[in-house]
Amino acid sequence: VNSIVLVKVDLNLVSVLIIFWLSLVQTLGFSYLGSELAEEAAAVGRAIYDLAWYEHPVELQRYYRLIIQRTQRPTGITGAKLFIVRRTTFASMMQMSYSYYLVLKDVLNKL
Repeated sequence: VNSIVLVKVDLNLVSVLIIFWLSLVQTLGFSYLGSELAEEAAAVGRAIYDLAWYEHPVELQRYYRLIIQRTQRPTGITGAKLFIVRRTTFASMMQMSYSYYLVLKDVLNKL
């Protein structure tokens, strides 16, 4: 005999988990795109440096120099203009969040 078992699900918990998961995916997406942007900007600088720029007119040589100087500065998506969002930033944020979770869990268990 097949029976259907109804399980009572806490909708608040499900909502929190869905919001957490969506926030995590969104943050990971921005981190990935920030890393890709930084890598492409560095590749542009390397490509111009490897170019036979000395054979070009002086006007273009100035532009090449400006582009190389701009690509040497950190490029990427920023978080509130405080830090550059990259995959490494995402990884450290996840480690820090897990550490905070463990501390809070330990404190709550002692209460």
